[in-house]
Amino acid sequence: MKSKLLSSFLLALMGLAGSLTASAQTPEPSGQWKFDNTSDLMEASTGSLQLIPAIAGSGSVSTATLEEAGIVVAEGATADDGAIFVPKTAALKMVRAEGAEATWNYSFMMDVKMPDAYVYNCFFQTSAGNANDGELFINKGQIGIGALGGYYGRIWNDTWYRVVFTMSDGSAKVYVDGKKVIDSETSNGRYEVDDWGLWFLCDEDGEISDTYVSEVAFWETPLTDEQVAAMGRICPIPWITDVSEINDGDEFLIISDRGKFSGSSTAKPKAMASQQSSFPTTWGDHYVYWGDLDKESDGFVWTAKKEGDQWAFLNKENSRYLGNMNTNEPDVIFSDEPVGYTLTDLAAGEGNFYMTNDESEHSLHVQGYLRSDRGSNSLAKQNVGDDDYEDADVLRNGYPGRWHFVKIGSAAPVETGMRIETLDDFLAFAEAVNSGQTDLEAYLAADIELTDNTMVGAYAG
Repeated sequence: MKSKLLSSFLLALMGLAGSLTASAQTPEPSGQWKFDNTSDLMEASTGSLQLIPAIAGSGSVSTATLEEAGIVVAEGATADDGAIFVPKTAALKMVRAEGAEATWNYSFMMDVKMPDAYVYNCFFQTSAGNANDGELFINKGQIGIGALGGYYGRIWNDTWYRVVFTMSDGSAKVYVDGKKVIDSETSNGRYEVDDWGLWFLCDEDGEISDTYVSEVAFWETPLTDEQVAAMGRICPIPWITDVSEINDGDEFLIISDRGKFSGSSTAKPKAMASQQSSFPTTWGDHYVYWGDLDKESDGFVWTAKKEGDQWAFLNKENSRYLGNMNTNEPDVIFSDEPVGYTLTDLAAGEGNFYMTNDESEHSLHVQGYLRSDRGSNSLAKQNVGDDDYEDADVLRNGYPGRWHFVKIGSAAPVETGMRIETLDDFLAFAEAVNSGQTDLEAYLAADIELTDNTMVGAYAG
């Protein structure tokens, strides 16, 4: 993931970190840890509760030093954000205040990132001796547990999330980045927190994976939906959330909102692409594919072109447009002429777009069950289908016909007096803007001095 393309995507994913303390609507936690003090990583930034390193084994757990547990300083969501790396053999013990009593009313928040969100990873454990199963897990890119009805939401690898769990007299709720994904009633005694506290990242049979943690907070009260929403997310949504954010000439990665399909498909983000030489299976370069977004290639980059009230998308590698369904089989093929698409966000503000055109009322979707799961095949031809599903599985896993548009290049104005004479000049400028070395705001009202190179003028807008 050292390429410019993937670096741009990861930078977009990282965004600007937030802080739960910024909201007056959210009560002050009983204990909060931000891991900013590298000389005392377990120092509480708020409250008098303790967070202690531990080592977790099969049916056992014991406190330890940071060195013994292998917990080390790590990079947070931004350069200014502290974090720790907690290996899968370690855990964190949270000790409640003296005089605390067992309770069914509490909340906790964790800002976390997992290299592998497709294996089991337990968030918390209430058994003092780690003698039974944990209480909340990440697995297969989702969060939940059978005791609370199953697994829900969408969790990507190597992406920061703000996860909140609240318990109010048997009413359990789980939120990811402020969005409630679980709302379940339970009388299971495993969700009562004893007077001593609880374990984070701990499970009796090792269903734990390496985890980065940039903040932990605990409340001796259940937070409301509004209070959790006020905390927001640790990072902004990395993709556009409204069609108005698209400009003619902007470059995008077009990524499926589903991160993994059945069978042998991988957990990497799936993006629309032209045929790539690394794809293990190909059907011809006239098809539009989806593939793992794990390498640099112009084949993953699409330039937006305004077509009336719609948008066409030009592939940067083959200079052909995202087309319509083939006439004799349900696969999308490239077009030499622009094909306008209407983008509709079915959940306003989420940035999950339906893509329809004048020839089809159905959104493009990955038919992963048919063609992505054969042997080591990590791609499939892009299929068309009806995504107006109402069943619980689709509501839980997301509509396969929804797409995220991650902007990786903009048609931006240029600084007064700055002369762009070649495409390389413009790309160097765009890279400086993307990396933060150049203040884009300073150019918004600036005069543009260009050569009469038509291509460069079109790129510079």
